[in-house]
Amino acid sequence: YIGGDSYSGIPVPVIVQEIAQGNEKGVKPWINLQGYLTGNAATTGKETNYQIPFAHGMGLISDELYEVVEL
Repeated sequence: YIGGDSYSGIPVPVIVQEIAQGNEKGVKPWINLQGYLTGNAATTGKETNYQIPFAHGMGLISDELYEVVEL
């Protein structure tokens, strides 16, 4: 496992992806990657724009409120 908190939410997924791709290609040494975790992770601004649509899709925000929120 690979993990971290705070700003590690940005590089940890990238590092894990690189390790997984290397394992698939047979790059040595093979790393026994089981997964990753981040606590209170910071993310890039790209994800921020999808929080409201996601919350609406999960039923956390009503249709009425969603319609008045300016995206």
